[in-house]
Amino acid sequence: MLNIDSLSQLKALKSQIHETHQASILKGVVRGSQGRFGFVATEKGESYFLTPDEMGKVFPGDTIEFTTTEDDKGKTQAVVEKLISSEFKTFTGRFQKKGKAQFSVPDVNGLNNWLYLPPSACEGIEENDWITCQVTRHPFPTGKPQAKVISKIGKLEDAGFERQYAIEKFQLSHEWPETTPSELALLAEENIADMSQGREDFTELPFVTIDSEHTRDMDDALYAEKTDTGWNLFVAIADPSAWFGMNTALDKEAARRSNSLYFPGRSLPMLPQELSNGLCSLLENKDRLALVCKIAINEAGETSDYSFTEALVNSKGKLNYNQVTDFLDNENNVVPAELSDHVKNLHAATVALNSHRQQTNLIMDDRPDYYLTLGDNGKFKPY
Repeated sequence: MLNIDSLSQLKALKSQIHETHQASILKGVVRGSQGRFGFVATEKGESYFLTPDEMGKVFPGDTIEFTTTEDDKGKTQAVVEKLISSEFKTFTGRFQKKGKAQFSVPDVNGLNNWLYLPPSACEGIEENDWITCQVTRHPFPTGKPQAKVISKIGKLEDAGFERQYAIEKFQLSHEWPETTPSELALLAEENIADMSQGREDFTELPFVTIDSEHTRDMDDALYAEKTDTGWNLFVAIADPSAWFGMNTALDKEAARRSNSLYFPGRSLPMLPQELSNGLCSLLENKDRLALVCKIAINEAGETSDYSFTEALVNSKGKLNYNQVTDFLDNENNVVPAELSDHVKNLHAATVALNSHRQQTNLIMDDRPDYYLTLGDNGKFKPY
């Protein structure tokens, strides 16, 4: 039987072992690789190797506790001890059968392990279907993750598959909140006069938009006037924030989307079409709310002054790139006569700015434009 001294010594030894073990535990974030192995990085910037077996217990991005050990060649590697958190909840992938079992092959950078799909979790899914899945069992500690199918995206050969897959993979917004129609109903063209109170009136300045021929969402317009020392360049940017308040459904959704996305043959706009193609588009001969930057440029292309102002503008011409190019190549009839001098001023200011940029800034080599030609099924057509 152990005496009191022996028990005290044993307790102290266990405490020392526990403290030593705790001191050897590190914390880090998992990073995958092109292979089945991975790494875990600590806050101090140290990186430790995860063998394929250890990487099979975690997902990229997981925060874990780990210890270190050495292999038979003396190289340090990490051993997963505890899963602290995992943000990996949903993913896209391809449905794949192997024998009588079925799996999702994730389309996730750094994740090269298949996730098992129970038969009841993938009904109606066929071989090589692309799917959206939800993780139902994390691989830690067994190394046997499971998932279920949330939705079927389709097959690679389906018309429009690429666009739909991108939307699912990157969780892009393609539907508007339910309250959007009621908010849009309050916005109207006749409100612009009242909304422009307190703004600088630039409607007499001959701004023009220059976009592709079929563009309907013109979000910028230009005007340049000659001065004794160079030019005053006015850049008008459509002001959608004037149309909806902070924390409205429109505001939150626009912030979440951040920008418009342009897929071949179809776009995914940041704003509803009533705004992007209407009230917030700098349409020809329409008063529009805008933010205007006035920039003073000298003959050498140097900027000497600039200012920003909330304004009301009215574009006097919807021009396209080919039209302006032809005009600058001395085809005088392609631009309305009343705008020709203004386009020349814009071109002169552009030449000066480019000259200054060539001399003082890093310039990338010009690259040829390219175009995507799609068939009726939305697939690329070879030349």
